[in-house]
Amino acid sequence: MRCFRVTSISDPAKAFDGRGASKYPGRWNERNERAVYLTKNLPLGILEVMVQDNVTGLSGCGYYVAEIPDDVVLSTIDVAALSATWRTALVGRTECRAIGEAWRARHESVGLSVPSAVVPEAFAFDDYNIVLDPTHADFGRLVIGSFVPLDVDARVQSMLMNPRP
Repeated sequence: MRCFRVTSISDPAKAFDGRGASKYPGRWNERNERAVYLTKNLPLGILEVMVQDNVTGLSGCGYYVAEIPDDVVLSTIDVAALSATWRTALVGRTECRAIGEAWRARHESVGLSVPSAVVPEAFAFDDYNIVLDPTHADFGRLVIGSFVPLDVDARVQSMLMNPRP
């Protein structure tokens, strides 16, 4: 399976070590727990970066293509089991982090397919995020391409730098 990692980190070793998510936890991992976030499709990855609090533009960002071999197991979250508040900042993150950490503790797979909080409807159309555990034995089987700088439309950059009220 081909997936994408959108980031400003041009060193693949650092982009895929999970230390950033350990310091600044995402929706599906706790602080001090390494995780690498990817998306099934590049546009969703760009949206995920755009909604982060500290993003004022996509200048310097790029992406990696990561190939997950077909025989490498990915788990999939049961979307129906998520509460109505899973997308919220406080209660939802607590719920999602508990799910992510329970998955990690089971060591059943290298990755967990999860819906995007930005566009949750996309999950039904095979577009989702993947949380990888860089400490899992199968993580080294991923084939990671080179960093490719993003060349996004100037209108997108303008939206980020000059948000409308």
